[in-house]
Amino acid sequence: MNLRQFEILVKKHFGHVLEPIGFRTERSNHSTFYRQASKEIYHIIMPDLSSDGTWFDIRVFATSSLIEPNFEALFPDELRIPSGMFSLLHPKTGVGADQKQYRCKYEEGFIRNFKKEVIPAIVDKALPYLDLINDLSDLVPLIKSDFYLGATLWHTGEQERARKLLLKEQSRISGISDDTGRVSVVLNYIENILR
Repeated sequence: MNLRQFEILVKKHFGHVLEPIGFRTERSNHSTFYRQASKEIYHIIMPDLSSDGTWFDIRVFATSSLIEPNFEALFPDELRIPSGMFSLLHPKTGVGADQKQYRCKYEEGFIRNFKKEVIPAIVDKALPYLDLINDLSDLVPLIKSDFYLGATLWHTGEQERARKLLLKEQSRISGISDDTGRVSVVLNYIENILR
């Protein structure tokens, strides 16, 4: 299956499940579903096709424009994931590090596996997980990145703990090559917070 076929199927089938509960894809150039859960939190469900087009996995995570310095430029398709690899949707274990490869070499297989495995995984695992994340304090225990943890702690009132993490990240990334300009945006974000 090629990417275009995959995205058409995802928008149609995922859309039947997710659009009635507030998820959209309008701003996505691909097939990323998002909803604004609160003033500060966005929920993201991001199916991702394998390079050979025979399977896909699903990323499920929450993020915020308060902690992502490049939010507008990256939203929704290129957002970095605060929970990192602990964002994979598995039909048995839920959202975490366990990857499930949902088969989709052909349209019939996509539809069959979507009905049999993906719908229950979304309804029973992904949505209850996301429903618990409505403000930045809900996000804190899920974050695996020092940068995102520091930014989130700063906005939830834990400035001293946040300062240590952000200074460490500032030191770590200041020597990274910046061909895209993203590093300077992050460094500016840290500098503005720590003023």
